[in-house]
Amino acid sequence: MAAFTIKLKDVITATGGTVALNDDGVTIVTGGNIGLNYYKPYEAAHKSILDGKIIDHYFNREIGQETIQMFQLAMRRKMNEIMPYYNELYKTLTFEFDPMHTIDIHTVAVGKEIQNVKVEDNAESVTDHKSGSRTVQSELPQTMLAGNADYATSGVDATTTSDGTTVATSEKSSDSDTDNNTDTQVTGYQAYPSNLIAQYRDIILNIDGMILMELDTLFMQVWNHGDDYNPYPRSSWGYPFYF
Repeated sequence: MAAFTIKLKDVITATGGTVALNDDGVTIVTGGNIGLNYYKPYEAAHKSILDGKIIDHYFNREIGQETIQMFQLAMRRKMNEIMPYYNELYKTLTFEFDPMHTIDIHTVAVGKEIQNVKVEDNAESVTDHKSGSRTVQSELPQTMLAGNADYATSGVDATTTSDGTTVATSEKSSDSDTDNNTDTQVTGYQAYPSNLIAQYRDIILNIDGMILMELDTLFMQVWNHGDDYNPYPRSSWGYPFYF
């Protein structure tokens, strides 16, 4: 029995709704209006699941407003305000990644080198050679030849002249094409595995649970213990128990 307002289950009944469990143990609400009929969920299929969790969590809690209409407004306003943010959080749950995989560097380099080499070599050599010799025979020993006169019995003059020119030309050409292509991929992790696991645990989110906590302010924050007040106790236990 409610002490201050009415319980959520009574709001559902008063607005024409019924509550049941499906085969998976999920609470299903048929009809009624507690303010959950208007917000936009991240996925349509998830709306009934989230609604069921909200009803289960606050089923026996008293609403924090004076009338059902005020509670419907407060619930509708709250869900419309918070769901855009939580819908974005839901999207992050679809990201698939390996918490032990912190490095994935893929490097691709494409290069081409073209080289043309041409060498020309010209060499010229000129040779001018002249030589002469004289052979003289005389029957009179120890007699010199005077001037240009020849008084020998016989004489032979020989003169040799040679001219030469040598030209050497060489030409060399070379072409080369070189392709430099590299494809490197580095994967793995840079940290202690235990630290990576601890960091992954810190980012695990229970988004449905976060939404439930956001709605706590819509319900009474004062609890009724349900015991009767007895100023004249009839037992040794005394106030506030009644026997």
